[in-house]
Amino acid sequence: MNSVLAEPAAGLVAIALGHARRGFRIFPLHPYSKSPAINQWEQHASCDPFRIRDWWDRWPGNNIAIACMAPRPRRP
Repeated sequence: MNSVLAEPAAGLVAIALGHARRGFRIFPLHPYSKSPAINQWEQHASCDPFRIRDWWDRWPGNNIAIACMAPRPRRP
C-alpha cells in the first residue's frame, strides 16, 4: 500500500478511536460524503475499538461520523 495513502487512514482510525474512548458512538461514512457506509448505522454505531478498527481496515478512506442519539431498540 502506498504510504501516502496509509498515513491519513491511520490518522482517521486514531481519531475515531479517540472519540470512542470519550464515549461517542462512531460509524463510518463513505469518502467525501455524509452517507453512512454501513446499513442500520443507528444500531451499529459503536464505541468498540475492535469494531472501529475493523471498519477502517476494510475501508481506510472513509470519514468518521458520531451518532448523536441513543440507539433505537431493535424490533423482533
